[in-house]
Amino acid sequence: MLSESIKQDSRGSISTVSNPWVSDNTDGLFFKADTLRLINNKTQYDFGFCEKVNWSFYIKSKFYQVESQTCEEPASVKVSNINNQYQITLSKNKLGLILSTSNLNGLVDQYLVVSINRDHIKDEIVLKRITKNANRKYY
Repeated sequence: MLSESIKQDSRGSISTVSNPWVSDNTDGLFFKADTLRLINNKTQYDFGFCEKVNWSFYIKSKFYQVESQTCEEPASVKVSNINNQYQITLSKNKLGLILSTSNLNGLVDQYLVVSINRDHIKDEIVLKRITKNANRKYY
């Protein structure tokens, strides 16, 4: 489902910001909350929040994590660099399906996949954080 969000108009080009998975980052919520919602729109959709963390996949298990805001004009996006490139791995254990994110510094976070909801408007994944800032480094 995550790789379905990759927008590739031609064989040599992938758009990394055109179809992101979006999470609320109001007051740094994405980095502090135990439970996160990742939303991927299929149609126009009002998120109800204007500070966002976007996961934009560029290959099946790799994405750029970018912070953006549309609260004030002009809208802005933090500059992406090599430390914003992440990889996802999925595994199962006694808790259920575990989604792990890592970057060049190693493991960043692990989440229990609580639910996956799909409809004609949006796809949504609800994650519960099961690590507390493993090797998290923000630049």
